[in-house]
Amino acid sequence: MAITITTENGTLVRPGAYFDAQVQNNPSGTSTTGVIVAVGEAESGPSAVEEGANISKNTYGPDQFGALQAKYGSGPILDAFRAAAVAANDPNIRGSFFRFIPCKTNTSAKASKSL
Repeated sequence: MAITITTENGTLVRPGAYFDAQVQNNPSGTSTTGVIVAVGEAESGPSAVEEGANISKNTYGPDQFGALQAKYGSGPILDAFRAAAVAANDPNIRGSFFRFIPCKTNTSAKASKSL
């Protein structure tokens, strides 16, 4: 889109591609601290691409392992959740995470034929 500048001497048109960034506030209330994004595989559930861009609908608190397991079955993503939810032996780490966001990389398509 061209930039147009109008002065008393005339109109100047400057052609080109110009980027106009619009930053939106996070309406979901997701914290920016204490958030773990786990990228990995799981046995069932939709992949991150199938899930869509709205990550606020796919976040779990430290006490929601059952909901995560119901959606993803088993796999490295659930193992990461279990490890993150366990209290650490480090005195500098207090409490647990605020939100866990799984980012599943594999698709869970079932085979259409048996071998």
